[in-house]
Amino acid sequence: GMALDTVGGTTFLYVADQNHGRVVKFDLSTGARVAVWGATGNADGEFNSPYGLAVDPVSHDLYVAERGNHRISRITSSGTFVMSWGRMGTGAGELNSPIGVAADAAGHVYVSDHGNNRVHKFRIEGTQARPVTTWGGAGAAGGQFNGPYGVTLDAAGQVWVADGFNHRLQKFDANGGLLAVIGTRGTGDGQFITPTWVNFDAAGAYYVAETNSDPQDAAAPDLAHQRIQKFSASGAFVMKWGSYGENRGQFRLPFNVVVDASNHAYVSDYYNSRVQKFALGAAPGTGFVFDN
Repeated sequence: GMALDTVGGTTFLYVADQNHGRVVKFDLSTGARVAVWGATGNADGEFNSPYGLAVDPVSHDLYVAERGNHRISRITSSGTFVMSWGRMGTGAGELNSPIGVAADAAGHVYVSDHGNNRVHKFRIEGTQARPVTTWGGAGAAGGQFNGPYGVTLDAAGQVWVADGFNHRLQKFDANGGLLAVIGTRGTGDGQFITPTWVNFDAAGAYYVAETNSDPQDAAAPDLAHQRIQKFSASGAFVMKWGSYGENRGQFRLPFNVVVDASNHAYVSDYYNSRVQKFALGAAPGTGFVFDN
């Protein structure tokens, strides 16, 4: 997972380094790594398989979805532990392998509960997270999920979920009311195999990171299906890029994509252990790699 934040004219990129149990912070004006926080564990300030990241738009604190600890942790932009909540389970406010997290300016946090096939909305009050509502359930009907990955908010506060194994995106209002189901299974433009994340640029266009079911399986029939797709704000297909491989511009599980105000896209290239930066235009180039 990744998240962007701009403070004092400087934009930072946060990256969840899942295998090392830490969060890495980059200064995008220089590309330099400026901070590393955490270690694998379950104590305060430690992480177990951190996946999703979200920046609180008011405090600039960072929320970390910990798949292995079945919880959400909150740290400041300087890495100080603030709070955590969640435990393994199926009850109200309990989590099973949370992957995505998003935060709004009104103090709400949304979590994609991957193992329980649902989305939670919490209200942050001091150092407590109060459950507000939960929606979803296992299935393929509208409003149900099969392995939800990223959860993202658009400029209107609508909640977008990458419904991975249902090969689609779903869009909801802030209380879980279904607004749209987007995409079908396939490799054509506007279709998806396993979409893992969706994010937006300043114009409201959206970008979808997607992969085949297992990019580690050399025999997979859709191995080459490793790409980013861009859609206009109205949902029209615009362009795509990526293929399977280790060269620049290629991916082995492009897990997340975020876009900065300068129209650069950053893609977390999971099995290649790197982030690639692309200048967006008619067709993105081969990319600059953040891999330190």
